[in-house]
Amino acid sequence: MTHTRRILFALAIGLSLFQLWQSTTGTLSATLGRPIHLAWVIVLTFLAKPSWAGEGAAPR
Repeated sequence: MTHTRRILFALAIGLSLFQLWQSTTGTLSATLGRPIHLAWVIVLTFLAKPSWAGEGAAPR
């Protein structure tokens, strides 16, 4: 597994654990929890599908 894929996997697991924690404890308000979730998903998206040419880029 490449270094980027390991980071991607760790972030995905972290996001899952964050969502489970948030749903069980409810300590964060929706105003704070939603931007954290959105930022995490954006980072995962750009790691999974980078916008520059190279590994993982969409074929043309």
